[in-house]
Amino acid sequence: MKLKHLLIVFFFLAAYSHTAFSQSRDSMINIYNMNTIHRLGFRFIKGDQTLYFHDLQREFSTPYTLGLYQKARRKLIVGRIFNLASLGVFVYSLFHINSVRNSIEYAVGTGVLGYAGSAFQASSNKYVDQALWERNRGVLFGNNPPN
Repeated sequence: MKLKHLLIVFFFLAAYSHTAFSQSRDSMINIYNMNTIHRLGFRFIKGDQTLYFHDLQREFSTPYTLGLYQKARRKLIVGRIFNLASLGVFVYSLFHINSVRNSIEYAVGTGVLGYAGSAFQASSNKYVDQALWERNRGVLFGNNPPN
């Protein structure tokens, strides 16, 4: 008789612990789906929202992630300036071709400025990806930014 009651209690506790685990797993999946931010090209996805780079500033709450975002923003601005200068040199070269030497110099200038712009934008992407990773880690596992 005691064995029968002991088995019933054991199965009841086993079933209870399984449902509790299932609920915590479901809530973790819900937090992951609705609160983490993922990159999709030049856009960012948070749940069912589409965010752009300038929208991310309000998403970073710790000084570390906000600093990474601001560094990424500065590098992105410098990269865009270089790309815009590259475009300006290209347009200028179309209207002011005096000789072959000048056109080669313009082409080299355009290439160097474009390369510098893409290097700054790649660096910006690296910093914003790191900031997003730290933010998502904080959302999923609690805020504990590195020093």
